[in-house]
Amino acid sequence: GSRYCHRFAFMPLGGGAGTKQLHEPLAAQLAINRARESPKPVERGVLQVMSRRIEGGYQLDAYLPAAALTGFDPAEHPRLGFHYLVTDRELGEQTFAVSTAFPSDDDPSLWGTLEMVK
Repeated sequence: GSRYCHRFAFMPLGGGAGTKQLHEPLAAQLAINRARESPKPVERGVLQVMSRRIEGGYQLDAYLPAAALTGFDPAEHPRLGFHYLVTDRELGEQTFAVSTAFPSDDDPSLWGTLEMVK
């Protein structure tokens, strides 16, 4: 990974050690293991997340603005490497590109590609 590679976590619950925060959604920037460089830290409040319970589970909405991505310029580079992992204790795991048998958390070459369009 380079300074342009980012790893984020968005969770429906678990935003802190206090009783109230434990029931709040969480958005956080995480390090990519073995990265050559790290991106600049995302300022507090830039990442946003909302969650709500629905029948059979929950809905999670995450907002990741361009300001959270080091060096991102959609006009110059309209493609982004992208990968996600959804982990559910009851339903298991779902990924975007490759399964968890591959080290996709650490290796951006395993990520899929998103093309930004106007």
